[in-house]
Amino acid sequence: MTYTLEWLETFDGEIDIFNVDMSCLANTIEKYVSQYKYVYQTNMENYPEIVLSVPNSSIPHLLGLSRDHHVNLPTNNAGSIFEGLKDDWTLERLNKADIGKKMSLSCKKYALSLSFDKHFKQLL
Repeated sequence: MTYTLEWLETFDGEIDIFNVDMSCLANTIEKYVSQYKYVYQTNMENYPEIVLSVPNSSIPHLLGLSRDHHVNLPTNNAGSIFEGLKDDWTLERLNKADIGKKMSLSCKKYALSLSFDKHFKQLL
């Protein structure tokens, strides 16, 4: 799967979680979403503008990766996790780092897609 700016702009929360190309996704997020400041003007006197930024170190959390759920990752440093995602950390590797809760595959798919939808869609 190739992720593009158009894919990000039309993302509706639906993704084939078993075929995610983590490297392509992480690199696309870095290219089009993270490392930018987003400035929004408001009509609130005390808050005339809101500035949001999404550093690369926030992306693992937004994708649902955490030390609580993936205790066997080689690091718990979010920046290092993001660099690993950009490089060669596949979905298979992430699944192996999972604590191995006894969930059916369909249950895991549902939990992953909920996490992905909830956090990633809010980012976009």
